[in-house]
Amino acid sequence: MNKSLPNFAMDGVKAWLKENLLLFLTFTGVLSGFILGILLRTLELSPETILLIAYPGELFMRLLKLMILPLIIASLITGAASLNAKMNGMIALRTIVFFIVTSLLSACVGLVLVIVIHPGNPETKTLLGSGTTTEKKIDIIDNFLDLGRNLIPDNLFQAAFETAGTKYESDTEKGNLAKILSYRSGTNTLGIIFFCLTFGTVLGSLGKRAQLVVDFFKVIDEVIM
Repeated sequence: MNKSLPNFAMDGVKAWLKENLLLFLTFTGVLSGFILGILLRTLELSPETILLIAYPGELFMRLLKLMILPLIIASLITGAASLNAKMNGMIALRTIVFFIVTSLLSACVGLVLVIVIHPGNPETKTLLGSGTTTEKKIDIIDNFLDLGRNLIPDNLFQAAFETAGTKYESDTEKGNLAKILSYRSGTNTLGIIFFCLTFGTVLGSLGKRAQLVVDFFKVIDEVIM
């Protein structure tokens, strides 16, 4: 009876490792990398050696970033197609509200920290002057307009790697600042989410006629996961 208890425990451990092998390997890799990094610091390795050691990790991070966008698109379209239009509308509304609230909170936290902590050297401004800070001031109305432009992108492929934003440039002829719409590097996550929810809602409303497309995105979701 007592001999069977260790065997039962080992079988339970083996079953858990089999089900959570990826999780176990991830935590083992993180812990091993942390310990190995602490030990290698004492050897004072050259920058080239450190670059070669970090290269597999860089490739792994690039692989994860590569799968983010297809995973978001496939998961959202599949989930939206399985829900009714009213539920999808609530999800879209909550997503927009969450994005706006978190953006406002981040802006408020940044302003408070700048006012309280005053990061940087205060003597830098006296040495360099105001510079081009006037060109970087953006009206709060422009921020909300840019939010709408990013919510409804005019090009889905462009939204995968660029976001829209209002930029102020000085007009030397008129002597004032001119507004221009520019694009900066970065995934327009809000626009992609809005498109995927809308696309999935329409697919779900088509019923059996769109089942082939829904199954296609389900397979993509399962492959990436």
